[in-house]
Amino acid sequence: MKLRKITQLGLLVAMCTALRIVFQWLPNIQPISAFFLILVSFLGLSSALAVAIITMVVTGFYMGFGYWVAFQCLAYAIVLFLMKYLINKPLLIRAAYAFLSGLLYGFIISLCYNLFFGLGHFGVYYLAGIPFDLWHALSNLCFYLLLYPLLRKALKQSGAAIRCQK
Repeated sequence: MKLRKITQLGLLVAMCTALRIVFQWLPNIQPISAFFLILVSFLGLSSALAVAIITMVVTGFYMGFGYWVAFQCLAYAIVLFLMKYLINKPLLIRAAYAFLSGLLYGFIISLCYNLFFGLGHFGVYYLAGIPFDLWHALSNLCFYLLLYPLLRKALKQSGAAIRCQK
């Protein structure tokens, strides 16, 4: 990997880390989820996944590190992998997926907790978390539409983007 790419990924991790820490006091309002989804479109899945995983590990040291960090990394890996298939779709379809990815992320996290702890009543546990998942989904939609043009411009000007869409 070239030094320029490592530097770029390091700066993106730093930005995402700062965003996560700044927004930590709002339950499930996470601009980094939308940020990661946008990175799939412009830098590819492997770079977006690297930024997501490193961000979760780094912020885990600040916000609390435990087994849940592995769950978060797994959930982001699945959500970002699915986004890979939408990069050539119109912006509104990708924004709709950003919304749905908030719900999918919550479902995966709930499923991991249920399997890890053997809670037994997955439906009840998952339904109790739906309000938080909806906040995550709504924030993904809003941040996706807000950050997309900004990141598109920044990555295009830096020459870092492997593809820039309309």
